[in-house]
Amino acid sequence: RSSAASDVYKRQEFAKQAMIDPLTRLGNRRYLLHRLRQELALAARQQYRLSVVQLEICQFNQLFVQLGKKRTDMVLLKLAQSLRGVIRKEDSLARSSVAQFTVLLPSAGPNGAKRFVERALKVSERLAFQFRGKVQRLPLTVIIHTPAVHAGLAPRQVQLALEEQLKQARKLGPGTVLSDDADTTLSVDESAPILTLSLIHISEPTNGL
Repeated sequence: RSSAASDVYKRQEFAKQAMIDPLTRLGNRRYLLHRLRQELALAARQQYRLSVVQLEICQFNQLFVQLGKKRTDMVLLKLAQSLRGVIRKEDSLARSSVAQFTVLLPSAGPNGAKRFVERALKVSERLAFQFRGKVQRLPLTVIIHTPAVHAGLAPRQVQLALEEQLKQARKLGPGTVLSDDADTTLSVDESAPILTLSLIHISEPTNGL
C-alpha cells in the first residue's frame, strides 16, 4: 500500500515538474495552456472578462550572442522576478517561450490589463546591464488580448489571436504596447510613458551578470 502511495506521489511530482520552466521556476507553455483552458471555462460560466498579456524580448538571439548563456539567463531571471512581483494572487504567470512571458488576468478587462502593463513596465525599468562598457537596454514588445469569452472558446483560438497581434507589434518595433481593444490601443509614441516602456534597463551586479 505504501509503495502504491509512493508511485502516485511520484507521478504527481513528475506531472507538476513537466509544467515548470527549469530556469525561472515559473509555469511553462504546458502550464499556460492548462491554466488558460481553466480560466476560459470559468470566465464563460461566471460571465467576467479575461485578459491575456504577453511580453516578448525583441532581438533575443542578438542578446544571446552579446551576453552568452549565463548572463542571458540572469536577464530572464530578473525579468521573471520583476513580473512575479506585480501580479495578483489570482493571476497566472508563465514563461511561454524562450523570450516570452504570458500573464492571465481573470476578471480584468482592457483597462485592468493596461494598468497591469503599466506596473510591469515600471518595475522592468529598474533593470539594466552593461556590455563592453556600455549600458544596454532590453527591448520589449507587449500585447494585450481580451477575447469575447463564451462557452466553447478554446485556448487555440486565443493563441491564434495572440500570434496575429504579436506579428503586428513586431512590425511596429521595440517598445510597442498593442491592445486589441480600440479604447486602449496605444500608438507608438516615445512621449507616451506606457509605450516607451521602450527599452527596459537591466542592472549588472558587481559579480557580473
